[in-house]
Amino acid sequence: MGNLSKYRILKLVGQGQFGRVFCAVERQTGQLVALKELTHRRLSTSKFLRELGTLLTLQHQNIVKAFALEQTPNARYLVMDYCAGGTLRDLLEQKNALNLGEALLLMRLVLAGLDTAHRQGIIHCDIKPENILLTLRNGSWWPELSDFGIARRLSELQQDQKVQGSGQGSIEAVGAPAYTPPEGFYGIYSQAADIYAMGIVMFEMLLGHRPFSGVPQHLMWAHLNQRIEWPAHLPPQLQEILQKALAKLPGRRYSKAAQMAAAIAQVEQDPQVRELMGTLLPLPSSGSYWAAGVKIKPLLISPPVQLQFFVARNSWQQNGCLYGAISGGSSILMWERRGDNIGSNPVVVNLPAPVIGLCAAHTGVLVQLQSGLGNSSPSLCWLQPKDGGSGVDYIPFQFPARNLWGIQPPSNVPRQSYTQAAVDADGRWLAVLIAAPGQNLEARSDSYILELYALNNSLLPPERSSFGNLEAPKRQQQLQLATTSPPQLLFLDDRHLAIVHQTASTQSISTKISVWTRRLTLVGSVELPLELSGLQPLPQPPGSSAQKSQTPVVLVGVTKKPTPALWRIQLLPLQLRRYPLPVQPNCGTPGMNGEQEGYILAAADGQMWWLDVGSGSAD
Repeated sequence: MGNLSKYRILKLVGQGQFGRVFCAVERQTGQLVALKELTHRRLSTSKFLRELGTLLTLQHQNIVKAFALEQTPNARYLVMDYCAGGTLRDLLEQKNALNLGEALLLMRLVLAGLDTAHRQGIIHCDIKPENILLTLRNGSWWPELSDFGIARRLSELQQDQKVQGSGQGSIEAVGAPAYTPPEGFYGIYSQAADIYAMGIVMFEMLLGHRPFSGVPQHLMWAHLNQRIEWPAHLPPQLQEILQKALAKLPGRRYSKAAQMAAAIAQVEQDPQVRELMGTLLPLPSSGSYWAAGVKIKPLLISPPVQLQFFVARNSWQQNGCLYGAISGGSSILMWERRGDNIGSNPVVVNLPAPVIGLCAAHTGVLVQLQSGLGNSSPSLCWLQPKDGGSGVDYIPFQFPARNLWGIQPPSNVPRQSYTQAAVDADGRWLAVLIAAPGQNLEARSDSYILELYALNNSLLPPERSSFGNLEAPKRQQQLQLATTSPPQLLFLDDRHLAIVHQTASTQSISTKISVWTRRLTLVGSVELPLELSGLQPLPQPPGSSAQKSQTPVVLVGVTKKPTPALWRIQLLPLQLRRYPLPVQPNCGTPGMNGEQEGYILAAADGQMWWLDVGSGSAD
């Protein structure tokens, strides 16, 4: 690649018809962007200028935006919106990643963008799931139509078709054969061609496959001659829309994209369809239960228990321990785990104060306790199984006494407390966030100090020390967090940690993730329009820092609304994957079952579930 002084390339994220697509960050603002490489060899200057002109002309919230043009001696780059959700194709390959209501909304939004293009005389000519990008808005997928590289103006197409009709020229079929209308194989394109392609996309979303398949020659014959076989479990109201969009003759299709969108909106109000809006796609022909491409299995625990926090020790191994904190209580439950099975008799550990946080390491678990006025108990302690497996060692931490803020809070205000804490997986570093005393002191309401402690000699066996005595912190950093709820602190690996907090606007709540080095230097941050809770990093086995640095950092967490879901969030570059859940989640923790990546979900009704999510790679 040539020199791109304004942007820093993070990673290759896609391969388009005419070049590669990179995720990059603008050096001056830190904004994530997509750089679409358009090489001279693979894309002519006329086609390049056509796509650039089209994107600059079309201004719609469901059409990808182009911000700038960058050139190097070897290539040209369109600077465009970065869509962290990938493409609609990625979503369809997950299976069961969308419900019917979400799919119909996506169709209407894409049709709204397409209608804008049509009203300006532009025919896309290459609509397919790969060219529908996804981002997030208010916790839901938001589509943006992209790749206008072979889009044509209607006036140009009509002129070309006149030349073709006179026998003086010819037009080749463009776009993917699986989404090409019958007339497209003869080089005839109009708004109806895009409507037909949208019909194929809708068919594929609803039923999990396209109406026709095979090699290009067979596809051409099928689009021209073969009748579509309609499955019995497809609601007739939706079949009627598809039949009109997929009519062989252009004149029998919807005349406008807005007309098809209006038909979908009308069907959404039908009582029979409304009952199916929460059904995961593809529409099931039987009563099998899957969630987002993963098998979900109930874990039998008795009696059911409502957990507020849930972590796994040795989560990268098939066997290990699970620690759960009962909602609003001061007890920890510890289960043995073997693969996707949990022992039936948990060990109960009663603690001197309510539990407000858990963080697991390879050898034990860090427990955060509520502390306040008149409470002399330590705010942090360490739990680890006793040698031989009978019982649990309990080690309280003792912090150096000092007044960090240089002010004396009123007698009725709690003193400074270690509001959030995290330990790295190897148990060598402890990070804490210290809140300003008295959240009702407005000048200090968003003030925190981030501290880092070395634990090399702190976690001593009970026979050698009754406390985890901490020396002075290695590093400190004061920071401001405008947050609507207590922030969360976690280690991403042995060199990086993250602060997670929620911010509110008039319309929604977002989750901001700030990444820091172990030197407490800010690396960067990302804000997601999701109300995420219980974020934890995916497990990494013990190994060298060099080995771990090659592994992408991935976080998993849950949302309760608008749709209960498990989210897989890869950082740098940002890539998102959602797994809809059949139950309302309280919390959960990642774990491994052999080579299989999994997630143990603690539901609001007190039950537990195991989800096999495979490699789950967002690459």
